[in-house]
Amino acid sequence: MLKIIANKEHNGLELYFESKPEQKVIDCLKSAFFRWHNLKKCWFAKNTEKNQRLIKSLLPDAEISNKTMFSLPVKVQAKLNKYGVKVGDIFYISWGYDQTNVNFFQVVELVGNVSIRIKEICDKHVRSNYSMSSYVSPVKDKFIDGIFIKDRTNGDLKKIQLSSRDDGSVYIKVSSYYAHLTTETATHFTSSWA
Repeated sequence: MLKIIANKEHNGLELYFESKPEQKVIDCLKSAFFRWHNLKKCWFAKNTEKNQRLIKSLLPDAEISNKTMFSLPVKVQAKLNKYGVKVGDIFYISWGYDQTNVNFFQVVELVGNVSIRIKEICDKHVRSNYSMSSYVSPVKDKFIDGIFIKDRTNGDLKKIQLSSRDDGSVYIKVSSYYAHLTTETATHFTSSWA
């Protein structure tokens, strides 16, 4: 069984396992900067969107609240790589000189512990800011023949790298640009100038 508590006082998440989880689950937690609390006997980390995504990937039915969330039988088959990235995650790049372009990429396969295979996906218009500019969001599972992916059938292989910032964020290099994790509901600014 697993009990998850959102600790409001410390803005943290606490995971209490009834018995020791599988080593690959422990490795995923460690790589996501969860730490073992020897007195409380739980795994803990800051309550961030990234850590909530990790819990969701380990337990898809999880809901984060300010109280004990649930107790569930733990049958965890971690489909995460070393950095907590999973199939279906979305990366984006923002690039351009006289204009701002945004491209989205979806993870279609985990390759080893630190690499992924990505394909480009389309975006949808969310709202306009003013003439020639708008906000866009990714459209998951709607693959396109974009300009950045060489192998359009299988997707391109990319190595995930840990950001030098101390927030645990990750990125991949797409062409000469760096792509960062985003969500399906995130909006990103794009513009073009005539």
